[in-house]
Amino acid sequence: MKKFTTLFLVFILALALFLPMGCENYEKKFYTLDEVYENGEITRQNLLSIIYYINGGIIEENKEQYPEDFVPTPKDPEELDENTERAIENAYNNQLKKENKKLYADVIIEEVRYYGTYNDYICVGIRIEIPGVSFGDVVFQETIDGVSYWRTPTFNVFLYKE
Repeated sequence: MKKFTTLFLVFILALALFLPMGCENYEKKFYTLDEVYENGEITRQNLLSIIYYINGGIIEENKEQYPEDFVPTPKDPEELDENTERAIENAYNNQLKKENKKLYADVIIEEVRYYGTYNDYICVGIRIEIPGVSFGDVVFQETIDGVSYWRTPTFNVFLYKE
């Protein structure tokens, strides 16, 4: 019996090593701004444009980072169509629930802000509400290659790619 139990446990361990983690085949669709920039998938001009749109212009903290003749890359398309925005909302909602089903069970996506499309990445700011959860006035300054913007636990900027 002891030999059988040992063989059974070895079999289970071997099986666990060869099975993928989780039950579903998960494909990442959301990337952080610094991740995409550091990987060289968007240019400095793209980064400056995105942060320009996030901040609503050139803010004092970033003035030295922008050339005097800076013109942001135009958003193309100018706005997201309803189907694309809905697809982003659904994908983000699904990702949150995969991360923590209990915490994000009743999450509400309040707003999707569009900041442009760069090398097939759609840049969006997503604001969520988690009923019953409060983060207060927590704000994080993000700085990428000397250029700053701000996020909160319920508002973050992502690059989405299908």
